[in-house]
Amino acid sequence: MFRVKRLLVVNPNSSGAVSQRLREVAEVCLAGRAAVHVETAVGGPSYLGDLDTMRAGEAAAIATARNLCIDRGETFDAVVMGCFAELGVIPLRQMLGLSVCSLLGASLLAANRHGRRLGIVTAGAQWRSLLPPMVEPLLQQSDMALVGIQTIDTTGTTIAEQPDLAIQALNRAVWECRHHDGADVIVIGGAGLGGLAARLDAPADTAVIDSVEAALMQGLQD
Repeated sequence: MFRVKRLLVVNPNSSGAVSQRLREVAEVCLAGRAAVHVETAVGGPSYLGDLDTMRAGEAAAIATARNLCIDRGETFDAVVMGCFAELGVIPLRQMLGLSVCSLLGASLLAANRHGRRLGIVTAGAQWRSLLPPMVEPLLQQSDMALVGIQTIDTTGTTIAEQPDLAIQALNRAVWECRHHDGADVIVIGGAGLGGLAARLDAPADTAVIDSVEAALMQGLQD
């Protein structure tokens, strides 16, 4: 008998707008192919933007998943860490015995099927220095090289609250990634940016990957 998969998506920050964005993208992207439960991490920071808040968000997300899956006995087939950072993936795999992916890891796997010169577009200038140490290890088993990171001057939380206001800036960043950095595949990274990749005016010769959609699809397939 066919059973619909259950996916747990954990938002490691405390933003209700980001959690709602994750729910909305899941509803459209999976279209009834899986039951998705989005949980906002208890005690998570309002925004992940530096090493301290990433550590705090990771701890909150792990504790939240443990409470749901172990203490309360909820059953899921896979877990998606709903942030564009490689946080909590290995500890949760070991703790829960489930497939676990992050938005970052899943989008890089998807990008590797479409290009070799990787560009990333996200929100917040600090991610230009935060992302490379997380991205480079994930690229070691791929054919891709990271050629550029373009950011827009806002936060993913703000974009989740008012996504229409970010489209123009995201379009400019995508074109910079393609024409200045030479990327042939571009990841639109961040939970708050979920669902926006399809609305961008990307160059015809460039693949654009939505990090949220990539992670949901990986959770569905694992």
